[in-house]
Amino acid sequence: MEKREVISLIVKNYYGVLGRIVTLIGRRGYNIDTLTVSETNYKEISRITLTTKADTSNIDHIIAQIRKLEEVIDVFVMEPEKAVMRELLLMKIGMDANNLGKIKDFVDIYRASIVDLSPTSVVIQLAGKSSTIDGFITMAEEFEILEMCRTGITALSR
Repeated sequence: MEKREVISLIVKNYYGVLGRIVTLIGRRGYNIDTLTVSETNYKEISRITLTTKADTSNIDHIIAQIRKLEEVIDVFVMEPEKAVMRELLLMKIGMDANNLGKIKDFVDIYRASIVDLSPTSVVIQLAGKSSTIDGFITMAEEFEILEMCRTGITALSR
């Protein structure tokens, strides 16, 4: 049975390492649903967090293949109960004098924040669990969503 897995990789911060990992996963017929990459507190080391859907044996196979790359320091599946996982959403909503109050109330309910305001739109930022982001997007459909950008999951072990 396929399920969504969050895989965390600690890698040497070398040119092309991300491309090799993405290619390796794609060549085996798996899709990467989300992907985030950043340097860690050490400039020479990066953390890659990706999500994919596969069954347990296929996840084990993917991890085994990734471990073979010389730039990979560590790779593991993030267990939801043993990790803190968050996403970031930026959403631009059409706004006028008639709906500004309703938008502010909506933003407050989700503990989001307005990060930019123009005469015709408002940009909202929300960080949280994937399920919270999903719910926010669903509820925001009552407004005019002009643009939206969502990061992938980023995670740390507890």
